[in-house]
Amino acid sequence: ASQQSAETCIRMARETGVPIYVVIPPFGNMSRFGSALENITSITGGLVVYGPKSEQLPAIFQTIRAEILGQYLMSFVAASDAKPGTWRRLTVEVPRGGKVRTVSGYYAR
Repeated sequence: ASQQSAETCIRMARETGVPIYVVIPPFGNMSRFGSALENITSITGGLVVYGPKSEQLPAIFQTIRAEILGQYLMSFVAASDAKPGTWRRLTVEVPRGGKVRTVSGYYAR
């Protein structure tokens, strides 16, 4: 029931830089919001879970807790040729099959 568009929500999520996690109960019909929720969670390094059974919830919330507790901070110096306010894509790669969920970029300042 948001008054904001999906694009506005995605921009706000990008600007905050925090991971967003969404758990949609099995009785909720969120299919019309699915792609927007997947975009927001993907961009922020979060996760969306559709229709878990009640017995699955503890494991899901344990996973989210572990991810939040396992966060880290990386810093870098970007090229100074970016126009302020433009979106810069960011990729993190881990050797030997490691997997990282992280923000998909940042706004140049």
